[in-house]
Parts: sequence; structure tokens; C-alpha cells
Amino acid sequence: MKRSFFTPRRLLLGTVLLLIVSSLLNARISEWCTDQPRGVLTAVLVPLQRPFTWLSQTLRRRAPRPLELGDPQTLAQRYAEAQAYNRRLWLQLQAAREDIALLDDLRQVQSVKGHTELRAAVIRVPANPRNPTITIDRGIRHGVKKGCAVVGPYNFVGQIVHVSPRQSTVRLITAPQTQFQVAITPPSPGEPPRRLDTRLTWNGSERGFTAVVGRDKPVETGDLAHLADIGYPRGAHGYVVGVVSKVEDYEDNPLLFRKLTVQPTVSLAHMSHVVVLVRVGE
Repeated sequence: MKRSFFTPRRLLLGTVLLLIVSSLLNARISEWCTDQPRGVLTAVLVPLQRPFTWLSQTLRRRAPRPLELGDPQTLAQRYAEAQAYNRRLWLQLQAAREDIALLDDLRQVQSVKGHTELRAAVIRVPANPRNPTITIDRGIRHGVKKGCAVVGPYNFVGQIVHVSPRQSTVRLITAPQTQFQVAITPPSPGEPPRRLDTRLTWNGSERGFTAVVGRDKPVETGDLAHLADIGYPRGAHGYVVGVVSKVEDYEDNPLLFRKLTVQPTVSLAHMSHVVVLVRVGE
């Protein structure tokens, strides 16, 4: 009987020799020698493998893993924390929108034409509620004159009532019996959809300005009051006097009138810097 050429010993020796030769080959030749047989085997076996894989998945379906949500108490706490965080972000967004609206509204109002803006520091704040004033470090030598308007970043502060060479006294709009004409509009950029022209009077007991308007007048809480009085320097027109904090029935005639209260947006007596609007050419 003729013996087979491929005996176990010869196959083992041949495998050892192939391993030794393949270890001595460079990477490019070794990769080519292995990729070619692998590609042939993959092309032959993959079509045969797919039916058996489908049959295996059909006969023995994998059970879905249970969803581990954790302790209900911990989940409730995390949900409450997420709600609080979301509410805080919402409030911050609303505050940012109001700030943007104020700045955009300031750009929309009349620009300070014919005036130069003179920055000044507040150096004294007398504690006299009957005559609230502040003293600034700018005077005649800097071009400041009596009657000049004084403003903040977007708010109207008051007028110069006394000037010395290096200092000036500003009478704040919160002084008793202060009155001026204003335009009240919503705190939104662009063309205001509604506007109310009225006259405000400072009311010390309310710590704000008050006015009585008809019930049909368009005004809501949160609206902004802008200076629009020809008796004040024109460069200050459009600056914010305050925000509408309250709209209520007028007690003397609630069927026809409402009373609104406007409070300053900032504490004028605690400002560290202001801007004096000095008319050009005077």
C-alpha cells in the first residue's frame, strides 16, 4: 500500500518552516501573503454564515437588559435639582433679555447730537431727603454749566444746579415736586407697538413717580418711562426715568382712571460715576 506524502510529521515540519519564513519576511510582503488568503476565505464563508446567524438569532432571542434607573428617592432629588437649575437659567435668561432690551431701546431713542459726553466721578452724596443732590468732580474748567443734563449708562439722573471751577452739584430727579413729561413704552427693541405719553410727579410716600391715566391707556407693569420733556435738555430725551412697578385703580374714580407708579431703575444716590451732557458751541 502506497503511503501518503502528507504525513503528520511532514505537515508539522512544513508548518514550522512556514512560520520561520514568515517571521523573516518584511511587513509589506507578510501583509500581502496574509491578506490574499483571508480575502478568499471571507468571500467564501460570509454568504454561508449569514443564514446560520439569522437562524440562531431567531431561535434564541436575546433578553433585553433591564434598565437600571436607581433609587426612586435619589431620582426624585435629581429631578428637583434639575428643575431648580433650569428655573435659575430661565431667570438669568430673562434678566439678560431685559438688559439687552434696555440697551437696544437706548440705541433706538434719539442720539445725543450736539452734545459731548463728559464722564465724572461722584465725590459726595449729602444725606438730605428734602433736597437729594450729588457732587461730581467736574466744573467750569471742564465746560460744565448750570442746567446741563446728567445721565447714567441708560438712565436720566438729574440736572446741574450749581457749578464751581472744579466741582458741580447735581439735583436728582427724586427731589420733591419734580415733574416731567415721559413716553412709556414696552421694554422691547425696535419700534414700540404701543406708547403712552403722560406727566409724572415725584411722590415721596410711594418712593416713585405717579400719574393718573385713563383706563383705556396702554400701559403695563414692567414698561419703561423715557424722558420726553421739552423743558429739559434735548440730549437727555429718551433716557430711562424708571420702570412701571404698579398699575392700580384710581381710588377717586376707579371706573374711568388708573394710577400708575414708576420707580427709578437704579439708586441714584449710590452711583459712583455719571456722564454730563455738555452742549457743543456754548
